Amino acid sequence: MTDRKMSPKGFLHKTTTKAAGSALAFLATYRDYLLTGEVAIATSPIIARLDAGEIMPTPALEEVKNAVFAHMLAVDTLKAEASIEREQAPKKTKPHVGTIYDETGAIATRINNDGDEEDLIKSFDLPQDCLRWIDRRLVEAAPRSYATMDHVKTAQQETISRDESHERVFKVKSGAVCKPQTKSTPRLGFGVKAHPSKSTFSGC
Repeated sequence: MTDRKMSPKGFLHKTTTKAAGSALAFLATYRDYLLTGEVAIATSPIIARLDAGEIMPTPALEEVKNAVFAHMLAVDTLKAEASIEREQAPKKTKPHVGTIYDETGAIATRINNDGDEEDLIKSFDLPQDCLRWIDRRLVEAAPRSYATMDHVKTAQQETISRDESHERVFKVKSGAVCKPQTKSTPRLGFGVKAHPSKSTFSGC
């Protein structure tokens, strides 16, 4: 009966149980797995030799165990190599990169939430997000700090001063804060009203 879900590790474990007491019976039980399963490329030649009478069951089982173990090691090695390649592969850079420099021209650093020192370099998909990050970092930075914003796709670079960032962050919107008062002279209620008068004198 074929055990399609059998793993190399599971097979090796079974070789240490009482079921492996009879090498011929054990190999017959897991014959289908050894011929068609994950390890078939390594174990099927051994089973073919057993069928041809070129090898006895007990040494055949030992060779099968060694082949399965070697297969496991090879798979683990390939997985480890693939993991290393993924870690070493260059990370995809977003098209807009902001970098903060201190007054000496060196890349500025800060302590992150984990307590580690990190360089103030960050990439963004959108230039406006990159500029906002630069402005926030420069506002926090020491005097004479500055930044650059690199546009990867166009190979262009902008230099941004700390003063520019301050102007954007602390910019006051134009317009009056208070409602302007109407310019008019109030009319006095007690003002003297003068009316022209005409006097007539009788002749003598």
